[in-house]
Amino acid sequence: MCTRRTSAKVDVLASVLEDIADNGYPAPESGVLWEEARDAHLERLAGEQPCVA
Repeated sequence: MCTRRTSAKVDVLASVLEDIADNGYPAPESGVLWEEARDAHLERLAGEQPCVA
């Protein structure tokens, strides 16, 4: 059974993966770690206004 918390985590992960798909993963030569790329995306999400239908 999927709880709301699990569903929220899945949504966040999907958003991060979509961002990587759209913008590409930083090149290994750049030295950007996965965690840093993820955290940067999460910060951008936190700054966005929520969309209400």
